[in-house]
Amino acid sequence: MLKNIIISIFSLALALAAGLTSLGAVTKNKVPDIAIGLQPVNGFAAENLAARVMRASVAENGGRFPDSISPAAIGWARQAFLSEPVTPMAVAALALNAKKANERPLMQRAFALSRREQFVTGWMIADSSVRGDTQDILNFYDTTLRTNVAAAPVLIPVMVNALANRESIAPFADLLSRDPPWAAEFWEKLAEPSGPLINGATLRKRLYDKKENTEQYRDLNLVRSLIYTQHFEVAEELYTLLSEMPSKGSLVRNSSFDNAPEFPPLDWELVSSGEYGAAIADGRLQLSAIQNSGGLFAKQLVKLPSAVITIGVKTSQPVPDDAEIVIGLACAEKLGVMPQPIRMKIKEQSMLRKISNERSECQYYWINISGRAAENSGGFDFSIQSLAMFTK
Repeated sequence: MLKNIIISIFSLALALAAGLTSLGAVTKNKVPDIAIGLQPVNGFAAENLAARVMRASVAENGGRFPDSISPAAIGWARQAFLSEPVTPMAVAALALNAKKANERPLMQRAFALSRREQFVTGWMIADSSVRGDTQDILNFYDTTLRTNVAAAPVLIPVMVNALANRESIAPFADLLSRDPPWAAEFWEKLAEPSGPLINGATLRKRLYDKKENTEQYRDLNLVRSLIYTQHFEVAEELYTLLSEMPSKGSLVRNSSFDNAPEFPPLDWELVSSGEYGAAIADGRLQLSAIQNSGGLFAKQLVKLPSAVITIGVKTSQPVPDDAEIVIGLACAEKLGVMPQPIRMKIKEQSMLRKISNERSECQYYWINISGRAAENSGGFDFSIQSLAMFTK
């Protein structure tokens, strides 16, 4: 499980480097050198000296934890522990110097003393990875992110990459169900096109709750990334779960323009510029363009069966003589043999046209609405009442 799930020595070294950087003031501080010479012995000063050596050893070892540390550091650790038994790095130093059977129990005690000590947390992560305990690894990452905001740029990408393995979905679901404060950053990174989108969608579906607070999720970004990486079916499944938009039997979602889009381009993606644009209002798709302007107004991804399909369009008024409005249909998939795109000019207020998808290998199509105002016109304001596709 170790190789495929969560951690590499390199990523751990980066996480430790983040911790070491944030602790730079401590490692450069000369106060411990002075305090260690005073009587009675200052336990915390002795701990700082031991910690300085331990962190330097990790940095010099490329992020790996040393099998042992210098006798001087052990001496400082013992002094620290005898003077102040609550010094976590002193306990950690003693753990590194202990027999293998005692190493983990001692390091667990150091972790119990302070969850902010990144050296100890890093060791616990590495130990959990050796044991293949994904849940433990994620819990320690959670601890690090809760106690050190600066660790997020390093750890969040590592965690997102870990989700590429399906076996990590359940541990992630358990952890994220607790609403950790870093969840929004995690979902933001996960929803990038380069993320493990399929497993991310599975994780999102597993965590879905009708009463959930959706602020931490990035559902629209996830759906869009799934679509633009050609994972159409997964995007549709997630949309069906998350959307509150009812289906009315048409192959086109929101075919009567009753609702504002929730997840474009699955329920209309609208385009607007300074010269032309589209909006959904009052149960209509409203299109506007100034003189000699136009282009794509709206589009939607639709899944078409292998059948004869009827396209139906109803408009609120006739198309102006000096304007052109076109319904287009083009395959969205990447196929060796692409079906020919279809263009259907709107010439009447109510139109029907039959097309056949029976011999095509394409299932997913872009249906789009485009238009243009003539050069010698004053522009247009035009609205469509419905655009539906059905097999009956």
